[in-house]
Amino acid sequence: MRKALLLSLFLGSLLGCATTPEQRAEKEKREAAEEKRRHQEEVDRDRKKYAYLTSDEIGIRIASLSREISHGYFGYGWGLLIAKGAYDGKVKERDALATELARRKGEGASPSSGYDSTDSRHPRATGTGFFITDDGHFVTCSHVIKGASRIVVKVKSVEHAAVVVCSDPANDIALLKVDGRFKAIPYTSSRDVKLGQEIFTIGFPMPDLQGNEPKFTRGQISSLAGLRDDPRFFQLSAPVQPGNSGGPVIDEKGNVVAILSGHLSDVVAIRTGGAIPQNVNYATKSSLLNILLESVPDITTKSDGDVAQKFDELVSGARQAVGMVLVYGAVANRA
Repeated sequence: MRKALLLSLFLGSLLGCATTPEQRAEKEKREAAEEKRRHQEEVDRDRKKYAYLTSDEIGIRIASLSREISHGYFGYGWGLLIAKGAYDGKVKERDALATELARRKGEGASPSSGYDSTDSRHPRATGTGFFITDDGHFVTCSHVIKGASRIVVKVKSVEHAAVVVCSDPANDIALLKVDGRFKAIPYTSSRDVKLGQEIFTIGFPMPDLQGNEPKFTRGQISSLAGLRDDPRFFQLSAPVQPGNSGGPVIDEKGNVVAILSGHLSDVVAIRTGGAIPQNVNYATKSSLLNILLESVPDITTKSDGDVAQKFDELVSGARQAVGMVLVYGAVANRA
């Protein structure tokens, strides 16, 4: 009796689930209409949400979000679930802003297509760099300027056009040239750097959020090797963020001993160790910069700083030698 009842219920469910092609087509049509309605509601909601922003402000916000997403930047270490939610939230906000900007321009960009700006008014990435000669030779990271159609170095609110003299992508170093006279900073061999040595840096992290004033941070040499014991890099404890790339790592005598190149990816760290890293940052050793400069004729860099100076004097000198790098062109994919 029990088997007969179960069989009857099973057959009834099959008959109840059976649909004709016309019924399935009608169901798909209703679902598509409902999806279109929900999408339009989201567009209308975002239109009201961003109505107070100008198109220029939307473009700046999109560029900022794109940089955070490309760097795998998740926030302040709240753990895997919140970090993943923050990442998804940034992607969603960027796409919503891109849709609103496309609507204002009368374009039909898909909300899932992301943002690919060729607008010459807005930099698609920013970084930091420093002058090594008084006549405008300027060092930054090669990944900062990758794919650029135009590069600008901003010093004390004045923008200067820059050209690439040479680049070493394998070691993430680029040498630019800017016309004019500038304050240069000395650099020295990284061979004598010691574990635990005090260092500091000055740069322009996340200027859309933190502003255009240079930011000072200090720390120590945490390791004499980089990721997986890569001998080309130092590991640093100085706090850095997107936008610091290309900035100088300076010792207690005021010499550049390395070039900030990046940080341990939050995504990689979470997948490998289950936690967001704290102040795990890397810098290319200055000895590699010296190798690159040997290929450049007629360049005279500043000699090593060996005169005793007060710390605030060292910071003041470094501040005058750094500049913000503004990169224009299509957004490039970054590892």
